[in-house]
Amino acid sequence: MERTIVRGLKDGRGALGWTEGGRWVRAYWMTGMGPETVRGEHAHRTPTRLVVSLRGAFCLETEQAPGEWSMALLPEGEHRTVPPMVWTRFSQFVPGTV
Repeated sequence: MERTIVRGLKDGRGALGWTEGGRWVRAYWMTGMGPETVRGEHAHRTPTRLVVSLRGAFCLETEQAPGEWSMALLPEGEHRTVPPMVWTRFSQFVPGTV
């Protein structure tokens, strides 16, 4: 049996949960965000990230080069792959988004 650690924290922007170990190196999920909430605003040094809208929808912005931003609306069931060292920003959450 593989061991998986589940952790989380909650603040005014909603809740962030994550797992470490087991089959995946790390998995994150966010809940309870309001439409004005902005999350992310950072890059991850090494992992390629798979960003999935499990329920609801949100805006994913990525900056692959300084000042070069792209934007995608991720409706329920859609995903994007984000390479290492790409800055991300999550915003415009539909109520109930996961």
